[in-house]
Amino acid sequence: THFVNGSCPLAGDGSAHTCAESAAGAGAFNALAAALLALTPGDLLQIAPGRYVGRFVISTTEGHADGQPDARITVRGEAGVELVGNNISRVTLQVKTSFWTFEDMRIVNDGEGGTEDTAGQLKVRGPIEGVILRGLDVDGQMRSLVGISIGCIEWEGCPSNTLLENLTVHDQWLQEDDDAHCVYLDSILTPRHPVEQTTIRNLTAFGCDGDGVQIHQDKDGLKASPNGTLIEDSHFYRAYAPGREENAIDVKAGTNVTIRNNRIHGFVPTPTSPPGSAIVIHMGGGDTLVEGNEFWDSSYAIRVAHGSGANTPRNVTIRNNVIRDSTSEHSGHGVGIFIDNTHDVKVLHNTIVNCAGACIEVTDSVTGVVLANNIVIGGTPELNISTQLAGNSSLIEIHHNLLRDGSGGRGKVNGNEFNDVSCSDCVDGDPLFIDPAANDFHLGVGGAAIDTASELGVWADYDGCARDSEPDIGSFEWVVNCDEPVPPAGDDLNFANWMHPNGAGDKFAMFNETEQWDETLAGIDGYGFFIGEIASVRNDLTTLVEVLEANDIDIIVEGGGTLNFGGCNDQNGENSAAIELNKIQRIYDAGGEVAYFTMDGPISRVIEGGRNDDCGFTLNQSIEELVDYMQTMHAAYPEIGIGLLVNFPNWAYGGNEAYQCNNTNWGNGLDYHDVLEAAITAVETAGEEFAYFIADNPWGYASGTHASVCAHDVSQIDWLGQILALETQVKSHGIPFGLTYNSELGGNSDNASFHNETLAFIQAYQTYGGSPNIRNVESWYSYPTENRPEEEPYTYTNLMLAAIAILEQE
Repeated sequence: THFVNGSCPLAGDGSAHTCAESAAGAGAFNALAAALLALTPGDLLQIAPGRYVGRFVISTTEGHADGQPDARITVRGEAGVELVGNNISRVTLQVKTSFWTFEDMRIVNDGEGGTEDTAGQLKVRGPIEGVILRGLDVDGQMRSLVGISIGCIEWEGCPSNTLLENLTVHDQWLQEDDDAHCVYLDSILTPRHPVEQTTIRNLTAFGCDGDGVQIHQDKDGLKASPNGTLIEDSHFYRAYAPGREENAIDVKAGTNVTIRNNRIHGFVPTPTSPPGSAIVIHMGGGDTLVEGNEFWDSSYAIRVAHGSGANTPRNVTIRNNVIRDSTSEHSGHGVGIFIDNTHDVKVLHNTIVNCAGACIEVTDSVTGVVLANNIVIGGTPELNISTQLAGNSSLIEIHHNLLRDGSGGRGKVNGNEFNDVSCSDCVDGDPLFIDPAANDFHLGVGGAAIDTASELGVWADYDGCARDSEPDIGSFEWVVNCDEPVPPAGDDLNFANWMHPNGAGDKFAMFNETEQWDETLAGIDGYGFFIGEIASVRNDLTTLVEVLEANDIDIIVEGGGTLNFGGCNDQNGENSAAIELNKIQRIYDAGGEVAYFTMDGPISRVIEGGRNDDCGFTLNQSIEELVDYMQTMHAAYPEIGIGLLVNFPNWAYGGNEAYQCNNTNWGNGLDYHDVLEAAITAVETAGEEFAYFIADNPWGYASGTHASVCAHDVSQIDWLGQILALETQVKSHGIPFGLTYNSELGGNSDNASFHNETLAFIQAYQTYGGSPNIRNVESWYSYPTENRPEEEPYTYTNLMLAAIAILEQE
């Protein structure tokens, strides 16, 4: 630990909290700038109470050290510690180094006596990672451009894995009416990593002449907006009425945004934000989840719209929120949820009461909207739905809602009492709220919302209590005891370790020599086989089945799904399933069963522009045959969990081309995000489900080190971020996500390289924030050449034990 005390007359060596008796003697530093330069990885600097004036830039070019993931540099204040900027055109504190923590201090710019606008208080900037800001009071003093900025440097990059926790950011205000945000997440134009994986937790934000949190995108849609933002357990409110404060949270084209468990209130129209939205999601982006929040006294609680940008948002889920008292004061609109000119918005299990306008309003420029399992009471009307959407379920589905007007009568859709056409399977009855006057909207015994919802995969309620097999309408499940959430189907896959060796080392003989890999057997949950192995091996499979069953290990088979040799016609799905059912029959003949069957890239096998010798199908044809395949498989073996595997580097995703550009770009460049959404929708519509999903993305492709034919530098693309975005997309549908860990380079080189690079992949993805439900260590390469004994370095089972040690260390 090092110490700094600005009141000490002499500069000590930083070794003690007391003042030094001689220059450079044992005692505290007396200048914060000097103390910061002395820090190395693992150090803690304790700041004594006092005012520390200056502009503090933490950068390797200024002589500061980077911290390390396991050896952070921490700068800690306490009550009475204040950093004061002395250059109003620059922020007080700028952090451009990785793995630094600043905590427990107040930060201002220019002090209380100043009068001019300042550049703000704090900026985390450039291609760094792992910065933590905790326990700070960030005060703009009503003359500041920004409280905290997570900023990019063009041609260099942006911060990743930043944590903002237990902060109060307030009074960011400019003398002339202009945006001044409490927290700002930047976008970047040049082909570098965007802001990635920012967590904002327990933030109190108020009095900002702009937004509490803004996730930025330019109006032309040319920049890469932040990805992977979590905002939770925070409090946003308008402090000055009517004021100029715009939105609590403004999501401009952000991707993979989660907004949960926040309290948000008081947002009404301003000259620069006429709608007056607590949360606005617009200008593009996708995969946003808004859940478990409480909204009140706002013009719009949640507004999802095209906005003023170039693109429209997509795949937004709004669930388990409580929205009350939406207001028309200050020219407000009094709307709970507004949906306009967007795609794939699901509004599920919300409780919306006492709206001065329509509680839910949907315009005609939408597709894929679902309004289900919501309690909606007291709007004018409860639902206001464009008549152009009527009867078209591909545009909007409205079902299993409880609708009542403010007088206790039957709720209305577009001014008319609802019926089975305007709101199918909807409920007219009293939910018997516990104490609505005190804003307690838990359900009372015998309420009309109990056991009347449709099961839509929302496994927990607002309180985090499990929903049962007959869920209740609204945000709250009526429960006697609040149990842990019931996992979705297939959640026994949660954090499952799957082992899928290549055929080297006599794979099937392993089951006669279990003493050579008994520790591995105890640590895995599934053992994988390629379908061709099962069909062609001469061994009797009885011993294999008995060993795996005795150790409670699932049998996983990887097949093809829709096969390009299954007939390029409308019988492809049925024919392909028949071929593969015949091949796996040997497992059943040996007394076993296939727990999970992985379809390896079925769409790419038949879609035009897919693998060699594809069938030339359209996307819709490919998915139709995929559904036929799954139905045929389940007709024979209903218990099989069927999963979808994607060869991820070969597809475009999220606006990025495939790793080899036009050498692959399967589907003639279709974005796999859209392919997957279409597949999930079609499969669920047919009454089927993906039991799990696996991304095949070897380490060289994940790290950007594999050779590529692309004209651009693929090493500058955030491939781990691509995988994490896919993980978020998959999990947003309640589907367990799996990732195959391996190395193509190592698998074609030697045992040691495969071992080391596979472990590097696991470490890198976990550090990045990935958390696959299924951790699949698999090789289809020549290496490793031996699979046992597990004590021998670089055998397959030796690798599996090392992988499990990393995966289970949390």
